[in-house]
Amino acid sequence: MSGQTASKAALKEVKKEKHVYTFKGERFEFPPSRDDLPARSIREFERGRSINGIYALLGSDEERFDALNPTVKDMENFSNWFGKAYGFENAGESQASSGS
Repeated sequence: MSGQTASKAALKEVKKEKHVYTFKGERFEFPPSRDDLPARSIREFERGRSINGIYALLGSDEERFDALNPTVKDMENFSNWFGKAYGFENAGESQASSGS
C-alpha cells in the first residue's frame, strides 16, 4: 500500500468521517475507525475468506447489497476498496478468485 493511501485512511479516521462504498448507485456506510469494525469481519478477511468478511461488514445491509446481484469481480473490488479505505496492507483474496 502506498503511503498516500494509508495517509488518506488515517485522515478519515481522525475526522470521524464514515467510509462510503457506492455499488450500483447504492451507498453503504462503514465506521470511520477500523477499531469499530466488526471483529468477525476482520477474522474472516485474515483467514482469506473475503466474501464472508464483506457480508460480516455489511451487517443489516447484507440483503440490500445481495439484491444488487454482485459478481465475484464485484466482491473482489469491494475487498480491494476495504483494504485501501482502512489502511490494511492486504484485506485477503476472495475464496472464488483464481490463483494459488
